[in-house]
Amino acid sequence: IETEKDHLMTVIDKLEKNAAESKQLNGKTTQTDLVGSNINDELMESKKSIQALQQEMHLLNELNTTLSTQNENNLLTVYRTEEILKQRDCAFETLKDDNRRLQSDIEGLQTHITKVS
Repeated sequence: IETEKDHLMTVIDKLEKNAAESKQLNGKTTQTDLVGSNINDELMESKKSIQALQQEMHLLNELNTTLSTQNENNLLTVYRTEEILKQRDCAFETLKDDNRRLQSDIEGLQTHITKVS
């Protein structure tokens, strides 16, 4: 009876140890599952972030293209305006020279009229 009792106690101890290890193993499995679930959630969030950033990048590229085109048009307008300004400055200088010449002619004619009178 004593031997049988010792044998049963040993078996009970082994079963209790196995049960405890099994619980720990199940706990670890659950934690792994939770970690896996968290990783999947993080992956999904990362994918959404990447997609949003790619869409934003696409929109910014389109905006950059539009702004580059507008900038080129503005530079062309500035160039044309500068050319017109140069032409008008040249015409202005020509008119100033003509005005000086005509004033000189008028003064000469006035002097001549004064002498003739």
